[in-house]
Amino acid sequence: MTADRLDCPGERGAARGRPRVLSNEDRRRVLIDAAETVFVRRGYHTATMDDVAHEAGMSKKTLYQIFPAKVALFEALIGERLSFMVQPMTDDGADPVAAVIKFMTDMATAVLSPGLLAITRLMIADASRSPEIGSALQRQLSFNSLEQWLGRQNASGKLKVGDPYEAAGMLYGIVMGDLTIRLLLSIETLPTPEQIRSRVERATRIFLKGVRAF
Repeated sequence: MTADRLDCPGERGAARGRPRVLSNEDRRRVLIDAAETVFVRRGYHTATMDDVAHEAGMSKKTLYQIFPAKVALFEALIGERLSFMVQPMTDDGADPVAAVIKFMTDMATAVLSPGLLAITRLMIADASRSPEIGSALQRQLSFNSLEQWLGRQNASGKLKVGDPYEAAGMLYGIVMGDLTIRLLLSIETLPTPEQIRSRVERATRIFLKGVRAF
């Protein structure tokens, strides 16, 4: 069995006992999951590519073929966990409040999850020693979908937001800023999905009421 194969009993078929060779996409997913485990366990600065390869059960050569540097692997991890944020918010006649609530609920659910909170803690701890992780996060933590939606609402006269990028950041802060800090400090318990939804709805309605055009 090579380092880049996984046992998949359900897919052995005629070649019973032979492991399935992973596709590049499968390898990528396995490496991202392994990187999350290693980064959270050891910290970004201390973790090595050898650690990730070992955790994934793959060769270091394969790892470097897919991710040429540790920062590229970290950026892929953040991008994977926040992939929903690049999905555009559409203007299809639906209730605009509902559209924002859905987007912000998805964001809050992801950002306030144990996995991303753990990653945030390690970034705070390692940012001064490994400044590249801050740059990687900045590239991936994008408000583009929300910013563009707010810009369209502003252009149509439905909302008055001034700078759409600034407004998107303000809404993010209203929805989860203080709660995120309390969770990072472990002085708050994780909210339930119902609590997240309720908080998002209240915060979003307060924000939209403040920027609606009169």
